[in-house]
Amino acid sequence: MAGAAGLPPLPSDWRDEVIYFLLPDRFSDGREGERPLLDRSDLWAARPQGWRWDRWARSGRERYQGGTLSGVASRLEYLDDLGVTALWIGPVWKQRPVAGVEGGPAEPDDYHGYAVQDFMEVDPRLGTRADLVALVRQAHRRGIRVILDVLLNHSGENWDYDLDGQDVVRPPYRAGPPYDFGAWRDGKGGRLPRGIVPTGPDHGVWPEELQSPESYTRAGGDGGSFGPGGDEDPDAPYRRADWFSRDLDMGTRLQTMIEIYSYWIALADLDGLRVDTLKHVPWSTPAPSAGRSGVRRAPGQEELPHRRRGRRRRHHPGEVPEAGGAGPVSRAGDRRDQGDAARRGGGQGRARGAVRPLHAAARPQPQGARQQVRLHARRP
Repeated sequence: MAGAAGLPPLPSDWRDEVIYFLLPDRFSDGREGERPLLDRSDLWAARPQGWRWDRWARSGRERYQGGTLSGVASRLEYLDDLGVTALWIGPVWKQRPVAGVEGGPAEPDDYHGYAVQDFMEVDPRLGTRADLVALVRQAHRRGIRVILDVLLNHSGENWDYDLDGQDVVRPPYRAGPPYDFGAWRDGKGGRLPRGIVPTGPDHGVWPEELQSPESYTRAGGDGGSFGPGGDEDPDAPYRRADWFSRDLDMGTRLQTMIEIYSYWIALADLDGLRVDTLKHVPWSTPAPSAGRSGVRRAPGQEELPHRRRGRRRRHHPGEVPEAGGAGPVSRAGDRRDQGDAARRGGGQGRARGAVRPLHAAARPQPQGARQQVRLHARRP
C-alpha cells in the first residue's frame, strides 16, 4: 500500500521485506509478447543452425542480452503479483563502449554493471536517466521500493599502468610505492596519447573529478587472487588492489562518490543504495567532509530536474564480511537467502551481503559472533 504522495512507507525492519534482485540486462526487454513461447518438447526448433552448447554458454558472458530499464518497468505487475515489496537493481551506470583494450585481455563481461566508465550516466544499452526515473515512479505507485546497487571504491579499467614505458593492464599487486599512471582508454578499444586528459564522453572516466591519477591507489592487481590477509586485517591487500577494476583512493575520493550518489537519489527518488564491496574499503578511510562542491559531468549530457529531498529517510546497506570472516553476509534473522540464484540475473530472496548499515559496516565483529542486524526506519 503506497503512503503519502504515492510513496511506499518505509519498513520498520528490512528483514521483513521481500527483496527481488535483478540484473537489468538479464531480466526483460519488454518484448516477451512478440516472441513465441519455448516448446520444451522440441528445443532444437528454437536453436539456430550450428548451435553448440559451449558457444551458447560463452555468449552469456561476452555480450549483452538486451534487457532494459523500461523492460523492468513492463514487468512490475508480475513482480507485484509475486509479492515483491522492494527491487534491488544491479548497477545501471555507463560501462565502456568497448570493454577490452589493444594488447590486453579480451574480457567483455561488463553486462553486470560493475565496470563503470561514467558514474553520471545510465548505460545506453539499458536505457536513459529518464527511463530510470520512470521505473522508480511506477514502482512507487505499486508500493514497491527501489534500491540501486552502487560502487563505492572502484571504477572500471578506464586507464592502464606505465611499466618501464609500456602500457600494462594488470600488473601484480604491490604495497608501494604506487605504480606510474599510463594512458587513458578511448571508447574504441584503444588508448589516448599519454598526457592527454579525457574530453569525449566515451574517453577515460567521468565525472572529471575521477580523472586525476591521485584518485586511485595504483597498487595493481592481476585478478588472480585477493592476496594474503583476511577480513579482520585492516591492511589486507584486497582493500587496495585492483580486481578487474581500478581501485579508488577512498581518502581522496570518498566525498566525490557521496556527491555522485546524492545526485542519483535526488534525481530518481531512490529508496536506498546497496553498497558493493564495502568490505574492501580501508578501515583507515577518513570521514567525508560536510561541504559539497558538485561534480563535473561529461560534455553533452542533458540535465534533468531534481526532486526535493528531506521527505523521508533512506537506507544504504553495504556488502561486508560475515562474522569471523567466513564469507559475505547472508543473514536475515536465522534464514539463509537465495543470493546465488539472484546473482545469475534475477530471483526472489533476502538481500545477501546487504543487511548491515553503512556506518557500522567497517567495524570488526567478535570472532564467531552471531550477526543479528536490524535496519530501523524512522519516518519524518
